Amino acid sequence: MLWTILYFHYKNETAQRKKELDYENTHDQLTTLRNYRAFLRFINRSEKDDSIHTVLMFDIDNFKKINDHYGHLEGNKILKFFAQNLKQTFTEDFAKARLFRFGGEEFCVTIEAGAPGECYLDANKLKQLLKKTPFITENNIEVKLTFSSGIAQMDQFNDIHAAIREADAALYQAKNNGRDQIVISQNQQN
Repeated sequence: MLWTILYFHYKNETAQRKKELDYENTHDQLTTLRNYRAFLRFINRSEKDDSIHTVLMFDIDNFKKINDHYGHLEGNKILKFFAQNLKQTFTEDFAKARLFRFGGEEFCVTIEAGAPGECYLDANKLKQLLKKTPFITENNIEVKLTFSSGIAQMDQFNDIHAAIREADAALYQAKNNGRDQIVISQNQQN
C-alpha cells in the first residue's frame, strides 16, 4: 500500500515538474508571453494543417531611447506593460490568438481565421489604449508608448513563412513612414 502511494505521489510530482519545465521552455520569463522557441513550434505545426492565420508584427517605437533615458529596469517594466496590454486587446476579441515575444521590443500575434481588417481594428484599439493609459515610471513620469505594426494573412497562394515575411516588411514600411503606424501588407489590400 505504501509503495502504491509513493508511486502515485512520484508520478504526480514528475508530471507537475514536466509541465513546469515545458512552460519555462516555451514562455518568456519577463512578459509571460510565448517565446521564440514556442513560435518555431507553432510554425512547424502550422505547416502541417490547413488553417489560415493572420500574422501581426509589433515593434515598440524608439525603445532604445526609452531604455537609455529611463534605464533598463524601467525598460523591462515597459515591456511587461506592453505585453499585458497586448494580451488584453487580442485575447479579448480572438479566441485563437497566440502572442509571442520575439525578443527585445518585438512581438508577434498570430490569429487563426482572423481577417486582416479585423486585426487592424484591434491593433488600432491597442494604440488607443496605450494613448489613454500611458506607462508611469517609478519616479512618476508618464511615458507615452507607440508602436509600429505590420499585418499579413496566409492565403491559398502562400504559407506561414510568406505571411511572416510580408508582415515583417509591412512593419518596416510603418517604421520607414515615420513610426506609430499600422500597415497591412500590400498583398492584402486587393
